[in-house]
Amino acid sequence: MDRKRIEYIDLAKGICMLLVVLGHFQEKYGYAQFQDLNYTLSYVRMPLYFFLSGIFFKTYDNFRYFLTKKINHLVIPYLVFLVLGFVTFRNFPIWFLSSLFYSNMLFYGCRRLEMYCSNKYVLPISCVVLSVTGFFLPGGQGCDNQLAEQIYYMETAMTCLGFYYAGYALRTYTDFIQPERKTGLAYDILIIAVCVGIVAFVGWYYDYADTGFRLNFYGYSIIGMYAAGLAGCAAVVVLSKRLNHIPYISFIGRYSIIVLVTHFPLIYYVGKLLPDERLLTVVLVFLLEIPVILVGKRYFPHILAQKELIPLDRTES
Repeated sequence: MDRKRIEYIDLAKGICMLLVVLGHFQEKYGYAQFQDLNYTLSYVRMPLYFFLSGIFFKTYDNFRYFLTKKINHLVIPYLVFLVLGFVTFRNFPIWFLSSLFYSNMLFYGCRRLEMYCSNKYVLPISCVVLSVTGFFLPGGQGCDNQLAEQIYYMETAMTCLGFYYAGYALRTYTDFIQPERKTGLAYDILIIAVCVGIVAFVGWYYDYADTGFRLNFYGYSIIGMYAAGLAGCAAVVVLSKRLNHIPYISFIGRYSIIVLVTHFPLIYYVGKLLPDERLLTVVLVFLLEIPVILVGKRYFPHILAQKELIPLDRTES
């Protein structure tokens, strides 16, 4: 895949961030009548981000280069906002950066093992084994220690490695990801409808079970988790490719890490100012993300994954 941005992937990331922000808003200030819908969408939100991240995985020959890139893009923003969380209030959504870092390391190891064994089945088998193992490891429901939770982020990274691999496989073994690869409107509508139906069925079948990827706690089976997660990923990717670009949503998708680490503080502080205006609160949060992104990427790019804080040796890439 070349370095040119693929617009519909930004749109897919933007849809993912919309679901994340609305999910956290619903959990904190939302309406009881939307609780079942929020639970069902939770089956899709995090799998979608792992899936989209897997699309852009690249096996560098030099592990130090790969590690440095991931530290710059994931670990540094995580640590900065983790420390800020200790002196202000806890910014829960940043857990994902830690877990995604672990997924990258695990996947890199599986990919290198595949190359060492010269067997194309090693990668999918190792990802399945790690995913199943992670799913059945004890979750961290009720854990209130930020440092102790790190073990559960690793378990989540293992559990979601299958979604990461699915994104990688879509890019590596098919040409669907390429923008010039077109499909018919009727085909897209059918795929989206079937996938949405699968997600809705899983939600209904498991009685809209609560789930928590952060602490690797699930109220449904691994089959249900992967069925809903992969179906949701497929629906969003097909829809995004069909629409290609929606200005605001694509914008927040392009800067998804900035939105990920800043939306929860915005929800908290705007909610404090407008405790009885929940709809206005969520609208203001989305509007405020625009100046937050513009200011962040200009003045704090090194801690928001926009520039490399630790220099990279390009000759090692």
